[in-house]
Amino acid sequence: MRIGLIIIALVAGSVMAFSQSKHDTVPQVYQDNSIYMELLGQTVLGVSLNYERVLLHRKFYYLTARGGFGAGVVYPFASLIAFPVMVNSIFQVHKGLSIEAGTGICMMFMDVEEGEGGELSLWEKGNAPIPTGTLGIRYQGKKGFLLRLDFTPFTNFQEIYYFFGISFGYSFPKKKD
Repeated sequence: MRIGLIIIALVAGSVMAFSQSKHDTVPQVYQDNSIYMELLGQTVLGVSLNYERVLLHRKFYYLTARGGFGAGVVYPFASLIAFPVMVNSIFQVHKGLSIEAGTGICMMFMDVEEGEGGELSLWEKGNAPIPTGTLGIRYQGKKGFLLRLDFTPFTNFQEIYYFFGISFGYSFPKKKD
């Protein structure tokens, strides 16, 4: 009986010691700052230049704030200037690969040619903040390369409009004092 208890104690002790060893891959630490160019996405049919800053670092989670400036086309007869301002959550899945979800507003200013633009129901209320969001995947390399593929819906509280975007950029650490 004692030998049985000793064997159980040894097996249990070795299993606990084995389970406490660190087999996790250490998560990649994202850089604090990113600058990237987004095609389509928040500027509908255009391009935007964005700056993003990490506000909160956790082991597999990051909270970021983003601001940008872009220009695009809504229809063949309307150009727009957009200023997206967003807060994003980044959930690290594996090394540099993450899932990104966020919300914010996109201030859009449109220049519609006279007599045109009757179908632009998204911007019926004029140049106002448009609620928007983002959901996508993100790859951030160790040397700073950044690639984002995202789904970006807009709403005017009556309808929802769906767009997609792709971003290329660079991430860098904050300046050391």
